[in-house]
Amino acid sequence: MRWLLPVVLLGLTACPGFGSENTSVLAEVPERPTYREIAQITANYCIRCHNRSNPQGEFDGDTYETLFERRIDARDLVDAGIMPPLTDPPMSPVDRESFLKWVEIGAPPADTSE
Repeated sequence: MRWLLPVVLLGLTACPGFGSENTSVLAEVPERPTYREIAQITANYCIRCHNRSNPQGEFDGDTYETLFERRIDARDLVDAGIMPPLTDPPMSPVDRESFLKWVEIGAPPADTSE
């Protein structure tokens, strides 16, 4: 059994994105991020697993409405570093801060005049 942990860790390091620094979707944290920017972030980090046809964790982040509904849960998971999981490329600091800021300011839609 002692060999199990090193084997698992070795296997994880072979997973795409494990431990590697991912390039940012956004160049900088927007002053007031809207869903337009956040949709680019979720498309890069989240939609592969959390979409309408494959809502892992019963979470579908395909649309503004579904993401807005679960924004607090998503924020908590991103803030804790639980999402994206270790097997996926890590969220860049700029993208992470942009996502957290978006939730903090009320998760505005893409067009704030709506």
